[in-house]
Amino acid sequence: MNANLGNLGNFQFYEHGPRVVVAESPLDSGNPMMVLKFYNMFRKGTEPIMKRDINLAKGFIETEARMSRLNDESGLGFIIMSQGFLNVARWSNDRETPYLLKNQVYEWKVKGDERILTKGVDLNKDGAFCMFELGVVDYERKAWEKYLKSERRIPDKIEYVNDTFAGEV
Repeated sequence: MNANLGNLGNFQFYEHGPRVVVAESPLDSGNPMMVLKFYNMFRKGTEPIMKRDINLAKGFIETEARMSRLNDESGLGFIIMSQGFLNVARWSNDRETPYLLKNQVYEWKVKGDERILTKGVDLNKDGAFCMFELGVVDYERKAWEKYLKSERRIPDKIEYVNDTFAGEV
């Protein structure tokens, strides 16, 4: 090995701790072609993200979809809202690659009583998923695989939408 491991992976000020994920009600985007599961993810030992912030985020995503700034893809997927980001993931609608997960990430901040959602994050610069979100992604991957192996009828779609993760990541 040529790398000097003593100089790699040193995060002096980072304190690692688990996150808790709670499934909220799905987002029915106002677009009849999209239903997304909604996850609230927060640091263990802290308060969950407040309902008003979740409702703000849902309204933001509804507007993005209505304004065609958010492609509905297959119409099925999930959203992960954490302390700083809103990650919107949809399964591909391409008949050759329905196993691809496409996501858009938005940054959000709280300034006093004001909540600010920005248009989008550069996935090349900031990444597609954090390691905690990958716990939810893994669960969703398995749920989507189960759906793809089904007959993909209405009851199978309902089962997919109702199959949510809750727990620690």
